[in-house]
This record gives sequence, structure tokens and C-alpha cells, in this order.
Amino acid sequence: MKFRSVVLFAFLAVPFTSCFHKDVMNDPADDIAETLLYTGKEGNIIINHEIIFQATSKSSGGGMTRISGYNEARLTSYDLETGAVLARIELGEEQETTYELLGVAADKLWLYTTDPELGIHSRNPKTLEVIDKEASIASIKSLKLARPEFAQIDQYYAFDYDSSCIFLTDLQGIRYVLNPVNLSMHETERELPREDFSPDFLKSMVYFDKDKYIAFSGDGDRKKINWNNADTSAQLPFIKPSVFVDMNPVRVAARRNAYLNKLQMRVDSIRKKLDSLGVKYEDDEISPREYKWNASNEERERERMISQLGYDYRDAVSDVNHEITFSSSFDEYALGADSKYALIYSATNVEDTATAQISMVDCSSRRFSEKWKLTLTGFYYDSDKAEGAGVFEDGDPEFRYKWAEIHNNTFVMIAQLKMIAIDLSTGKKIWEIQL
Repeated sequence: MKFRSVVLFAFLAVPFTSCFHKDVMNDPADDIAETLLYTGKEGNIIINHEIIFQATSKSSGGGMTRISGYNEARLTSYDLETGAVLARIELGEEQETTYELLGVAADKLWLYTTDPELGIHSRNPKTLEVIDKEASIASIKSLKLARPEFAQIDQYYAFDYDSSCIFLTDLQGIRYVLNPVNLSMHETERELPREDFSPDFLKSMVYFDKDKYIAFSGDGDRKKINWNNADTSAQLPFIKPSVFVDMNPVRVAARRNAYLNKLQMRVDSIRKKLDSLGVKYEDDEISPREYKWNASNEERERERMISQLGYDYRDAVSDVNHEITFSSSFDEYALGADSKYALIYSATNVEDTATAQISMVDCSSRRFSEKWKLTLTGFYYDSDKAEGAGVFEDGDPEFRYKWAEIHNNTFVMIAQLKMIAIDLSTGKKIWEIQL
């Protein structure tokens, strides 16, 4: 799941004193393009594709300052336990060379870049050193791989979290699947996995199961939690609340596969019943039944049972085919749904400069209970309004990017170009860094 914003110029209402070249390796980031979590033999690592805006000129008029410039990029790996920087490399100017994170598999970080020297390649998640280059990957099948422009990368290269394999395309338009474990490759006619290029980690309604969800009710900014849109006795009011959703592609794929397996088990169960009755059936329906006008009650009951099983079988197969074709949305589950809790993001007050707070709420019963609440000092609930109120220093940061994840009882969040880790058991801050 991707997020990317490209800044070529900005309009600022605050004074801009000078244009200076930022240190790509050491200065704070101006935006985040993508974030991935790696867990494996190299450790538990957060990998950020970070953007640095280099201003080249400025002009003023009408009370506004126009700043022109370009983006440079870097790749940084962070230790999930401490927030420490493990490695950082420069990726160059985005106008000249574009990088896109594909996924993590076989203890490697897989990327695609328009740099022909690297192309589709892998890196060590901890050190960010290159492991496999495109030349060695393409040599498996003696291929010449497609070299798309930035806007078309997702049409030629993608990561499939269902199989932890990589899709790539050659110059003839033939699609291949690369197994990152043994670097084997085979042709495929499967469509590339769909990508969300602007994931929203906060929603007003989240699921715990296909038919169990929580939402908020109330007039104005102050709201309380409801279960399945039914009023509850919960006395947990929040100001402008939303809930973190689970956007982890591995868990989303696991939920989808589990649901598909459940549907398929129903199909198989009905098939066994039809087999036991000696009934012939096609893919989605049983063969036409011959009606006997002088049938006994026992025969009539058997025919009624077969007829009902026929309807059930047709519906069950239809459900499987529908899920395969359209796929239900499994990225609207609460981050923590598997443990029956929700992480709620809300404001401390209704002012533009309100700070944000996170609450952990037990949703295992309809009454709910708040386990802890943490005020995020330095995190403004609405960065746009806070920026309008003049709380940020001069510059051109992009504060809209958010990312959230849970691993080993640690909740980690990126917001307003900061990253914070929180202990889920206590609600205590473990560490916080500026990106």
C-alpha cells in the first residue's frame, strides 16, 4: 500500500528568509513517500522512503510567498525497539530517478527504481546494501525487463502479499512471477495486485468481524462509541474521534484467505451431501430432477432435500466466485481487532491548536472500557489548522502522511513527520523521534 506526494513548489503565508541547500542525510524530512515494516532475522525494522524539498527560488506577491524547488529522496531504516537510525542512503533527485518500495520477503527489501543500473532489485533491510540487481534477476530467464516511467510502475511491477512473490514484466509485455526465496520465475496471466496509493489509517467505523463493527454517534464534535450502530451504555465520550485501521498487507491477505477458505468449506460440505445422495452436479448447480407423480413420502422428502441442497450449492459457489472477483474490503478492520481492542485517535479540545491523544478501548463487550489514554505532546490533532494558527516554524513540511502498525505489543505511529512508539500494555511512550 503506497503513499506518495510530489512537491515542486509551495505557497506559504509565513516569511521565507533564504534559499539554502538541505543536507539530505541529516536534515529533517519534509514528507514521507512510503513506509514498510520488516520483521525477520535482521530484527524488527521500520523502513521509510523520505523526501527532502530543496528550494531553489522564491517570489512574493499578494501576501503570499511562492517557493519553487525539487525533491530529493533517501531511504532510512529504524530500529523498532529504540527508534534509532540503523542505516540511511541517498536516492537522488526524484525528477531524475524514482524509487518505489514493493515489499519485504525472504529477509530482503524489494524495490523498483528507474535507475537502469538497479531496476528491480533487493536490499538488506537493516543495512540497505544491495543484494540482488536486475541483471542477475533477468538472467534467470534471459529477459529484458520493461523500464516504465514513474506513473506506470504499478502496471509492470508489484508485490503479491498473498504469495509473497513479485510480479514483473518484460519488454514483450509478458508477465512473470518471481519467487524471492529461491529466485525461480514462471510466466503468469494473473492480474497485478491492486495497490492503494493513498491509504487512510483512520476511519469513523471499523470492523471486528464481517458483521461486527463499532462507530461513533452524537451531535457536534463530542461523540461516543456504538456497537453495530446500536446505542450502548458506554460512557466514553471523545472529541472528533476516529479509529486506527489495520492496513498491514500480510494480515489483510490472511483475513481475505481465511474468509475465502470458510466459503469454500461450505461448498465442499454441500458437495459431500450431494455425493452421498448420488446426485450429479455441475460447477454451480445440480442436474435437472425428474419429477415422479406417484413418489412415496420418503422419495418426496429426498427430492425436497436435494432441491434445497441444489439452491444452497448454487449460492455457496456464487459467494466464492464473487469473493474471488470482487474481494471484500478487509482493510477496514480495527488495528487490534484480533485482540478485541481499538485504538482511538481524538482531540484534547475543539480549538485549532488542540493536541492529539490516543486511547486504548476494550471492545470485547458492549459496555466497552478504556484501558489507557496518552496525550501526544507536540502532535497537533489537525495539522492544517495548527499550521494556519502559526504554530510551526518557517519551511515547507507536508504533515498529512500517517502510518500506524502493531508488533510485539508495541504500537508505532508516524504523524506530522514524527514517529512514536507506545507500549500497548501500559500506554506509556517508549520513544519518539523527528523524521
